[in-house]
Amino acid sequence: MQIQYYALVYQAGIANVFKCRIHPKQTNADSSARQRVLQGDFRQCGNFCLGLHEMGARVIPAWCNQAGDISALLWHFTDFNQAPFSDSFIRCFGIAEMERAT
Repeated sequence: MQIQYYALVYQAGIANVFKCRIHPKQTNADSSARQRVLQGDFRQCGNFCLGLHEMGARVIPAWCNQAGDISALLWHFTDFNQAPFSDSFIRCFGIAEMERAT
């Protein structure tokens, strides 16, 4: 069975969930591999990713401090404390736990 990758990308006061054809960290070089499946508040997207995780998908957290459509922009996969609103990120199953699963 092929691994399904998703990225939970925090963007200022909202969050996005992207389905990725390849590991999300590799999509910075190939943004065409990203497909947005949800945009909403932190809790909505975090809970959606919890469901994806429970179904066996690999969910990789990221953040992007840019306005507008971030589907083709550079995402950051480390230094979450530097991200705007990082104190409000939903840790429904923890960023650290998600990173251990990668």
